[in-house]
Amino acid sequence: MVKVCPNCGTVNDDLSQYCVRCGYRFPPQPATYSPLPPYIPPAGYQPYGRKKSKAPIIGVVLAIIVIVAIGGYLYYKGIFTPDKGIFTPVRAPMPPSTGITFTSIIKAPVPPSTSSSSVYIGSISLPGKLPIGITYDPSNGHLYVANTGSGTLSVIDPSTNQVIGNIPLTPFVRCIAYDSSNGYLYVTEFYDNSVLVVNPSINQVIGKIKVGNSPTGIIYDPSNGYLYVTNRGSNTVSVINPSTDQVIINIHVGVCPVRLTYDPINGYIYVTNFGSNDVSIINPSTDQVIGEIRVGSEPAGIVYDPSNGYLYVVDFGSNTVSVINPSVNKVIASITGINCAFGITYDPSNGYIYVAGSEVYVINPSTNEVIEGIAIGTTSCEIAFDPSNGYLYVTNHNSNTVTVIGTSKVTMSTEDMVTVLEQVPTVLRAVGSSPLPNIVMRVIL
Repeated sequence: MVKVCPNCGTVNDDLSQYCVRCGYRFPPQPATYSPLPPYIPPAGYQPYGRKKSKAPIIGVVLAIIVIVAIGGYLYYKGIFTPDKGIFTPVRAPMPPSTGITFTSIIKAPVPPSTSSSSVYIGSISLPGKLPIGITYDPSNGHLYVANTGSGTLSVIDPSTNQVIGNIPLTPFVRCIAYDSSNGYLYVTEFYDNSVLVVNPSINQVIGKIKVGNSPTGIIYDPSNGYLYVTNRGSNTVSVINPSTDQVIINIHVGVCPVRLTYDPINGYIYVTNFGSNDVSIINPSTDQVIGEIRVGSEPAGIVYDPSNGYLYVVDFGSNTVSVINPSVNKVIASITGINCAFGITYDPSNGYIYVAGSEVYVINPSTNEVIEGIAIGTTSCEIAFDPSNGYLYVTNHNSNTVTVIGTSKVTMSTEDMVTVLEQVPTVLRAVGSSPLPNIVMRVIL
């Protein structure tokens, strides 16, 4: 028998009291049993006086000893911490050999309606300086960080959270895009007015494409296979054909374009113009601007939310997030409660929007409200989601680090579970009995 969580659809064991994914508490199931027939003593039965057995009392005492022993072991190992009499799972710190420094562990809030269940995991020190852009490469599962101060591209292995490579580029690199058609990475170079082509299989630069002045943002359009680059200094968007590594057109947009995104429903490209406080709409089939949308002051990061079809724009100057309905190309909401924000991304694992600023802000798109601010100890810049582990990776421009954030309820790992189970026979031998195994499993779960 299994239980299907009505909140997230995850299949759970029939004995589970909470969903292993989102923490939803299952309602108690009524006990089902058939009553035994009344006992009828045989003819001529005469009861004899006898002392009551102490076996039930001993069994209860032994069960309590086992529970306390296992709970003490879990607390000692850092797998569980007592909170108001309830054991709440937290993630045990990763050993130093993994390359990630843990500065604090924050318990994930349980109710999904009021909290994102996000957890600050730790930070990764980078060999490069002034990191800005970050992207995930699905072909090898690595993360790539553009270090504008040192002109390098740091390679992170999310399975260990270690920096496993540092690709030399040129100074003032900004943003990165992955091209799924050829597996290459394209990196904007702000002062050289170019886009560098990187082959991740050899971690080397294999080409350079000249674009407009001061390129910053870059995205890949899967509908036509082209790359779109915002040129902050020339107020244009360069369209690159990756098959020839040539710019096929420069499209004039608003003042000081910085970031852009693709809407898969209507096929349009939306460009944030930092200097003119609007968003330009590009039709890729004609390479023309077909409209502008007024937003907040100094719009920067922009992301598409596939759950509701809306666009979310970070307004750096007004400390807001503008919500755009692409079906009418109008702002339908303005979200407050953020500060000094720039980057933004969508987390498909929980449906929330994450904004990188003085904190990492969590937005619930169903209410368009900030439901949480995750303090990371520094001002963040850009943010990327890793689908392989469900973590968010945030670049911190001032501290030369990447912050790792878990976005789902943390549960005990398989290794921790095995470790605990290995201790059970020892505990049982110590108390000299084997009490109810389901009691032990309920404590562990």
